[in-house]
Parts: sequence; structure tokens; C-alpha cells
Amino acid sequence: GTTLISGQNSLYTLAAAGGALWLMRRHPVAAGACIALLCVKPQLGVLFPLMLLCERRWTTMAAAAGCSALFVGLTVMAFGVDIYPAFLHSLAMFRETVAVNIDTLRGAPTVFGVLYVAGASIPLANSVHAAVALCAIAACVWVWCTRPRLALSASTLVVGTLLTQPYLIYYDLAWLAIPVALLCVDMIRFGSRGWERLLLIVTWFAPMQGLSPFFIDHVPQLTPLVLVCLLGLIVLRHQAARSTAQS
Repeated sequence: GTTLISGQNSLYTLAAAGGALWLMRRHPVAAGACIALLCVKPQLGVLFPLMLLCERRWTTMAAAAGCSALFVGLTVMAFGVDIYPAFLHSLAMFRETVAVNIDTLRGAPTVFGVLYVAGASIPLANSVHAAVALCAIAACVWVWCTRPRLALSASTLVVGTLLTQPYLIYYDLAWLAIPVALLCVDMIRFGSRGWERLLLIVTWFAPMQGLSPFFIDHVPQLTPLVLVCLLGLIVLRHQAARSTAQS
């Protein structure tokens, strides 16, 4: 309900990302067009080029680049060239506002947000967040370069994207619907352990937990920890699949 009221664009980006991941293997051009739709929030599409490069999906990459250029051109035709400097200025204003607003960061399910609310300085919070993000990206690259199942590849993209964002709002956690659904199917098809099923249930409730610090004092923001654990689960399942295939 909160996502519908205050974060409608998260449902739009969820549909675009989900469409791209679903179409990528059979309809690469359509998948590229879906990726291009993320131009409205380009930070959420930051890992798609890396994924396409690692999995050698050149058609999708070309389609995404072409459609992005088309959308940029249409935007300039409709609103003029000044729209992009204004957009970049608004991003800078957002960063400056969020970085000093404790109340906003209480609902930010990011490593940066957790550390800053806990009292860490901005440089320290940024440094730790960058370290976690780099580790997450390294895990993503390893998965994508070693021929993963679709469910694991797509889930890695979503979790990695959420972990790398320093400024994320609770309603962007709508993206977790993708890995929850895909991993549920993957567990049904290939089996699972009890702790994996439990973590998937915890992930389902993560958006609610990510929102709760807004309204309840002294409630910690635990979503980044859930995301790290979920990425670890994906990596372990992929490693298990590789070991089975090689034996």
C-alpha cells in the first residue's frame, strides 16, 4: 500500500527490470528496450551493462543503447536541451538533502544509511558502503561469468543493484518481488534447505522491516543484512549447481 501511494515509480522500474530479465534469453531486442526504460532512474540500471557484458548478450546491449539514445532524443525534442542539466541538478540536490537528513535515512535500506544514522561520518559511511558494494559486484560478476540458471542470474542482478545503491528508499524494495518469485520456483525445481526457505520468507517481509524505522523509534534497519545474506544464498546455490554439473 505504501508503495502504491508514495513510490509508484518503483512499480514502473520493477516492471521494466522484470521484463528485461524475463525476455533476455528469447527476445533480446525487447529486453534491451525494457532496460532503456530505466533511463528514468538510471542508478537502478547500473549493473545491467555489466551483466550483459559478462553473459555476452551483445544484441540486448545494442538494443538497450539504441533505445536509450532514442528516448534521450525524444525527451530533448519534447522538453528542450535544458532538461538534462536540470535533471542532473535535481540529483545533486537530492544527494545533498538526503546526506544530512537523518529522518529520511531512517527509511533508507542501505549500508550508508544504516551507518550514518548510527552516527558514522559521511566519509566513513561512504567508504564502508563502497567496500560492500564492490564485494557484491565481484560476486555478481562471478555468477554471471559462470553460466548460471536464469533464476540465479536475474536474482543476482536485483540483489546486487539494491546493495550498490547508497541512497535508496524503502519503496524501491518492491524489486525484491523478482528474486523472491524466481528463487521460490528454483527451490521447488532443484530443492532447498530449511535455512534457505526461512531466508526467503524473511526477504518477503524485508520491505515492511525497511519501512518500520520511520515510525518506530530505536528499530534498527536490517534490510542491508538481509540483502547480503540473500546474495550469499544465490552464490551458494550457483556453486552447488556447478559442482553437481561437474560431478
